Amino acid sequence: MFLVVGLIGLGLLLFSLVFDEVFDSFVPDIDWLSIPVIGATTAGFGLSTYIIDRQTSLPIGMAIGIAAFLAATCGLFTIVFSKSVIDMPTDPTPSSDNLMGSIGRVVTDIGPDAAGEVLVTLGGQPVKVFARSRSNNKLAVGGEVIVVAVQSETSVTVESASTFWSENGNTKQ
Repeated sequence: MFLVVGLIGLGLLLFSLVFDEVFDSFVPDIDWLSIPVIGATTAGFGLSTYIIDRQTSLPIGMAIGIAAFLAATCGLFTIVFSKSVIDMPTDPTPSSDNLMGSIGRVVTDIGPDAAGEVLVTLGGQPVKVFARSRSNNKLAVGGEVIVVAVQSETSVTVESASTFWSENGNTKQ
């Protein structure tokens, strides 16, 4: 019987990891009480009672007492772990302003009076944006460019990397 209780708790815990929002309407809005905590506590109680009962010669009352302590420990660990994950600081959401100074590659030719496309990295992800050349030089596919201005969320002004580095008296590191 205790094995069944433990498996039900484990199933509840695993199910709540995917469908936790569904259960929120069934659990009172108490800060430390959640379906994962209930599942972890139930699983801890059922499985530890089953193991203690099968592996020791302790009376069932003592096995239940030890299991209740272990179950409370599982619940407390779940509360502490979930709080630390929920309150974890994250990086700010990347915006188009983060494109300024980015190094990219031309994916569609950029003519003197025609826009093309460049592939740059924003927040660790490749992003393709429209681009115009700051100078009147043609920028060919595959050329390395530097974003020198951001016009909008999807449009930038670029300069050839070699021209940019030579104008600024730097060498590319």
